[in-house]
Amino acid sequence: MITYRVRRPITAYPRVDWRKSLHPYWLFCVDCVTFPPWEIVRSVNLAPKALLFLQVNSFIRKPCIRLVRWMFFDALMLLVILANCVTLAMSSNQPGFSDSSTGQAITRANYAFIGIFMAEAGLKIVAYGFVFGKYTYLRDGWNILDFIVVVMGVLELTSLGNYTFIRSFRALRPLRAITKIASLKIIVESLFRSLPMLGDVMILAMFYFSVFGIFCTEIFKGQLYGRCGAPAFDQAYSVYQEDQLSTQMIFNVSYTVSSTTANQVCKGPLSSDQIWYNVSNTAVAAPFSYIGGLQWGYACPYQPSSNPNDINYPSGVFCTNYGNPDIGGYRNFDNILITWVQLYQHMTWQDWSYIMYATQAAMSWWTWPLHIFLVIVGGLLLANLALAVIFLHFSKYYNEAKAYAVASFDLSHYSRKSSQMLSNDPQVAHSLPSEDSKSVLAPRRTTLVVSGVLDVAWQWFRDLNYSVYVSSWFLHLTTFMIVGNAVVLAILWYEMPQEWVTGTTNANIAFSCYFVLEMLIKIIGMGPRQYAADSFNIFDFFVTLLGVVDMSLTLAPGVSSPGTLSVFRTFRLLRVMRLARSWEGLNRIIHVLLSSLVSVGWLTVLLFMYIFITGLLGMAFFGFKLDSCPQVSNAVQICPPGLTWMDCPPHFDCYVPCNSSIALSWFSVPGSPYGNKAYCEVFPRDLVANFMQQNSTLQIMSNTLQNGNVVPSSPVPNMTLLDQLQFWAQVGQPTTFMPNYDNIFQAMLSTFIILTTDNWDSNMKTMMVLTQSPWLPAFYTIITMTLGVFTVLNLFLAILLNNLDELVVLSPINIKEASAQDRDEVSGPHLLAGAAFLKQPDHSAEYLGNIAVPHVMDLDLSNHNQASLVQELLREEMLIKSAAKVLHKPPSGSSNSQTSRSSEIACKEVDGHVGAGRACSTCRRACSTGFSRQRAACIKPGDSFK
Repeated sequence: MITYRVRRPITAYPRVDWRKSLHPYWLFCVDCVTFPPWEIVRSVNLAPKALLFLQVNSFIRKPCIRLVRWMFFDALMLLVILANCVTLAMSSNQPGFSDSSTGQAITRANYAFIGIFMAEAGLKIVAYGFVFGKYTYLRDGWNILDFIVVVMGVLELTSLGNYTFIRSFRALRPLRAITKIASLKIIVESLFRSLPMLGDVMILAMFYFSVFGIFCTEIFKGQLYGRCGAPAFDQAYSVYQEDQLSTQMIFNVSYTVSSTTANQVCKGPLSSDQIWYNVSNTAVAAPFSYIGGLQWGYACPYQPSSNPNDINYPSGVFCTNYGNPDIGGYRNFDNILITWVQLYQHMTWQDWSYIMYATQAAMSWWTWPLHIFLVIVGGLLLANLALAVIFLHFSKYYNEAKAYAVASFDLSHYSRKSSQMLSNDPQVAHSLPSEDSKSVLAPRRTTLVVSGVLDVAWQWFRDLNYSVYVSSWFLHLTTFMIVGNAVVLAILWYEMPQEWVTGTTNANIAFSCYFVLEMLIKIIGMGPRQYAADSFNIFDFFVTLLGVVDMSLTLAPGVSSPGTLSVFRTFRLLRVMRLARSWEGLNRIIHVLLSSLVSVGWLTVLLFMYIFITGLLGMAFFGFKLDSCPQVSNAVQICPPGLTWMDCPPHFDCYVPCNSSIALSWFSVPGSPYGNKAYCEVFPRDLVANFMQQNSTLQIMSNTLQNGNVVPSSPVPNMTLLDQLQFWAQVGQPTTFMPNYDNIFQAMLSTFIILTTDNWDSNMKTMMVLTQSPWLPAFYTIITMTLGVFTVLNLFLAILLNNLDELVVLSPINIKEASAQDRDEVSGPHLLAGAAFLKQPDHSAEYLGNIAVPHVMDLDLSNHNQASLVQELLREEMLIKSAAKVLHKPPSGSSNSQTSRSSEIACKEVDGHVGAGRACSTCRRACSTGFSRQRAACIKPGDSFK
């Protein structure tokens, strides 16, 4: 009989029992709908008396305690908060929205939500007590936030005070979701624990703004209003001098600034210093000397020019007090508040150079050292100091935050009743997968011997494909094809010749065929299950599949939709990411980025909540207020009389007033989009016929009286009705500012634009002009940027830096160095026993399977370096077990402080070792949970604690 021993490594994957895997989730659902035992509920942080007379076992207080500490109650309140967020997002400041059916439904829903929140607060006050005593309702900061939201909701119902201000507190309601999500709550609390050091940075920033704000105000106030203007003699007059009757002086000379010079700040020569004379009916300025030049500011070209195209034709131009044409004139240093805005622009590097150029033109070129110093101190030192403080202090609590984020998905952490049931019921405990059974699910390496012609041929073919797959030349060829495909994809431009299009298309088809062949070689050589076990292979499979679809659509007759083809061709670029497999450094960085995306999941939720809340505030303050009618002077936005909000557009059209003499006719309006004309209409429009009849009657009466005839009997005009009419002429639609806050989507997009610091100063100043309230947009923009950019967004960078630090620690070079350095320091009976245990091949595989570190199965124990690494893993395992014993089984009679110190010693022993990253991070998570006195089961079976 023909036999064949398979040469490739064979990995056996056992069958997964989904029933046992899903059983903990069933227990979690059971715990959600059942009340926890009263002994557990009353044992955690309760005041002896609530409201000064309710005992813990009172028939009134006891059900409230059980209800507010019921898991389903928190889940239900979280759903209510999310529903309230939806209604808040649907609300609008559009005129007349409150009278619509949607607006009335939202108003009724708001009453219901306020009632639910009041009921929740009442239950918690009865359960915990109000304020007197420890562990009462208002002794918790999160409950204070809930109470403020409830009180402002009640004030909103009473309509007392500033309605817009009170209504803006609706935006704080989504913050209540933080109290219902444990992982999000611990991250925010970790951030709050970092605030003391951030407070020191804020004090330093206040010193920066105070000192330089006063200094810049003293130097630059009133200096940025000069513009070069040409003299105008339309209103001027001449007067003879008393001593020289032949010389006429010209007075009341005005200066006109053209659009070409309106943006150029100047220093001199000043128009107020000029003396004009009438010499032979020609205006001539008195001779003077002006020392100008770049170093002393910008000098206007005061010498007359004979060229009509020059700005100084015919009498020269002089620096006159014109004003600041910048958006609303807010680029100045006239007071301390507007100076702080300019300093904040230096701090955020936003258009600070324009401010520097303006001061150079107004005063001296030597103002640049001051502006450079402001940028360095504010933008480089203070901003990065805030990042450093957040990174250093937040990283101390970040491991605890990650432990809670993982524990939020650990079902045993939520249910103490289920844990007790599992420990007491042997049948249920036997039905769940244990740690030993988990180790059985790990893949095992085996050998395979086959017989039979077909089986031998098939296995030989698979071995051939596997040898091709693991060969170095195949790897280099694949890398070359990926780079070549990227180059071909880059050869693309608008109106590319057809021969180039054909050539690149054929090249892409060839590349797609090669990648399909490569995928088949790997699947045949490795097997489908081993191929799918690698996430990169799954990525390759989908990219190759999309390439096949693209190739099929390209070759298919009758398919010529450029949109469909361009979508699939875009996915070809993903093939470049396959270089990460052969590029070790890039591979590690991509893994860090992917792990960072997982780590910042809850921070992403926090960022979304921040953008949502600030968007709601923007809707309350600026919704449907950022529009204007700049084309026509004296135009206003109105919904004319007789029209409802349903008849008018969301942003009201622009109208100019007119009178009855030109009613129902066209008249001239400069700037009107209708050929500089507008049509004067009569409002309400249903009275147009009455107006025309009355106007005709008045005309007949006037003509009859002029001819001396008797006035015929006719209806007397109703002058009272005529007085009720209004006459308006529509002159186009308003200019709507983008970004705006008209709805929640635009509001969140506008907030995100602010957080990216994209043109925030121009947007803020435009809002200051349109709202005619300069300081509300300024405070909103600056506070949103300060909290968002320097706090929330810095958390993402802090987490990325923390993961990059782990990348450096856990890199293969550092692991080998740490292994070589610690190999001589390893001692103790546990490690010696483990090393002796490793010498037995049969037992080493069994023990390593129980450790549950997947990459250990690929180690070659005959290799000295890899065997040393296994010894390091054994040492980690022993240390983690000792830490687990201290954390979860404290000795009888020992105090909590002793347990904490013992836990800290055990964790420091593991933290001092850099060998096995997974084991160290596991022990750190266990220790952080132990230090917070949480006895939840944060030690997972996958971490192999016995």
